[in-house]
Amino acid sequence: MLSHTKLPNQFWAEALMTTIYVLNLSPCVPLVGDIPQKVWSEKEVSYKHLKVFGCRAFVHVPRDERSKLDSKTKQCVLLGHSDEQFGYRLWVPINKKIVRSRDVVFFEDETIEDIVKPKKPTTTPQVVDMDQIPSPVVHGNHGGDDGTEGASSSQGDDQSSEDADADEDADVDDTPEEPQ
Repeated sequence: MLSHTKLPNQFWAEALMTTIYVLNLSPCVPLVGDIPQKVWSEKEVSYKHLKVFGCRAFVHVPRDERSKLDSKTKQCVLLGHSDEQFGYRLWVPINKKIVRSRDVVFFEDETIEDIVKPKKPTTTPQVVDMDQIPSPVVHGNHGGDDGTEGASSSQGDDQSSEDADADEDADVDDTPEEPQ
């Protein structure tokens, strides 16, 4: 049980107590198929309260044990069932303490590994640029105030201004044609 739940070996006694508790709720051959707990207590046995050993759980923190901004729950690991009264024995890994409570929510398919390592998002968020800004078109002088920088490439400037004029003409001619 300890290796399956990935709990440390220090909880071997808790695993043994849980095993004995479950065995006492199981039919037994020496009692001719009767249940030891039922024979001992002379009460009907319920199985509704049984949970998976070592599963992740959240225990409710009472109002008088927390401040206004504190969390209302603590993450725990189920260690077993209480013998003295109804409730569960839980280990709080953060405080390294064992607590007993009835107000618990269980995640039976998760173990201590899910407490130690928070789950990473399965998908990475994709950044989409919603504002597509066209790059600026630069004509004529490329940065010089006196025109000396642009003078050496005056041929290229003439061509670029002709290209810009052609682009403006193309925008005007893009009107949709009427169907005939």
